[in-house]
Amino acid sequence: MNCHIFDGTLLHLAEETKSNIDIDTKLRLFKKVRKEIVTHNGATKCFNIIMDDIGKPSNFDNTNNLIADDIMYLICLKLDKDMLPIFIEQLNDMNTGLCPQGRCIRLAQIYQCLYTPPSIMDICKNIIDEIINEIISKL
Repeated sequence: MNCHIFDGTLLHLAEETKSNIDIDTKLRLFKKVRKEIVTHNGATKCFNIIMDDIGKPSNFDNTNNLIADDIMYLICLKLDKDMLPIFIEQLNDMNTGLCPQGRCIRLAQIYQCLYTPPSIMDICKNIIDEIINEIISKL
């Protein structure tokens, strides 16, 4: 994926993903999460690079004003077993390009999955699914 097609299009995420968390706090959380991806070599490599580059220009996407380690911190706060494989896949995809934009764009996709509220359609679908399952269980 050519992530540069998104250059300048994610400025709306800059403020909400900006974190004032200190490096030590980020590192503690990253080390815990890293244990979950340790068997995925490509993902671990990219995870470690972002972790090692906390606060460095290589984690700053100047086209969108996004910071990879800030986004990754927010992802790690909410990461669960359902999102872990998707997170690992995005980290693996970073192996095709570890520029700041590649890091941030791929992390922004996971961030939006975790932090964007469900649409009204999703909520309605879930309610309908519950009703159908309840009816089926009574048959």
